Amino acid sequence: MADVDLDLEDFKRRVNAELIGNFANFANRSLTFLAKNFDGVTGDFAEPELEARILEKAAKVIGHYRDVELRAAVREILEIGDIGNRYFQEQAPWALLKTDRARAHAVTSFTVNLVRILGTLFKPIVPRLANDLERQLALPHQTFENLAFDLKGHRIGEPAILIQKVDQVDIVQKDPMASIDLRVARVLACASHPKADKLVVLHIDLGAEQRQICAGIRGFYTDEELTGKNLVVVANLKPAQLRGQESNGMLLAASSADALGVLTVDAAPGTPVRVADIEFDGTPRIEITDFQKVTLEARDGRPFYNGKPLQAAGADVVVDRGVDGGIK
Repeated sequence: MADVDLDLEDFKRRVNAELIGNFANFANRSLTFLAKNFDGVTGDFAEPELEARILEKAAKVIGHYRDVELRAAVREILEIGDIGNRYFQEQAPWALLKTDRARAHAVTSFTVNLVRILGTLFKPIVPRLANDLERQLALPHQTFENLAFDLKGHRIGEPAILIQKVDQVDIVQKDPMASIDLRVARVLACASHPKADKLVVLHIDLGAEQRQICAGIRGFYTDEELTGKNLVVVANLKPAQLRGQESNGMLLAASSADALGVLTVDAAPGTPVRVADIEFDGTPRIEITDFQKVTLEARDGRPFYNGKPLQAAGADVVVDRGVDGGIK
């Protein structure tokens, strides 16, 4: 995934204008009006052309989600929200209360149903907000199968503001280490790469699976020294072909000007290797550039990340031969 330049002012504007202005305010106005004027119970209504148009757009939203086209999905949802906002303003149920109370009830009942549809469509993107809305609507868990205008004679819960206006944005950035899947790997076999002078080909055991990786440590270790050794590897690095040999992972080692030492630990193959307070977030694949955002260093024969030592199930990871320097 490429880096994203996050414009915080644009983020605030879009949350306030789109999520709050288009959806949350519309939801609160509709539910509050129903609760205040009609005891929170929806009535009968009939807007067949508008209902068909909205459900057609809802089907497009589902298709966009299926194709992982999130921008297109949000754009379509906001268009549905625009339809609802315009309808509410043009019908003006607050004015109809004085002249046609039944029509005011029908208009509000229709918009409450539309709010339910909007919340369900937004659910994959803002699930907590959608769940809060379900509680206000007094509805059980909603899915795309519930996209219908069928809430008639339904009593809603107590309306409340769904989301506050964003005046200040505090962004907590994810630590890049969270996306790196470090694991213990036991070397089952080792051989020189047939087409590269500096590479060795390692067959490793990761507990649940076996893999092949290539490492640029030829000349520093013999095959016999590596075989049976527990090493630390980056397990979710995107596989690559290195001079005709597949490398599905990357071995970690510390190096100085004239020495190299692999990272090793007394733990079972497949054991996660982490630093305190940073759990692996489950990222399935990373690029080498993602790993390069993480700075690991060896001091006094121990590997550290931001001053914190690497461990595997409570066991300390160490640097073989006590080599100090950068780790890659």
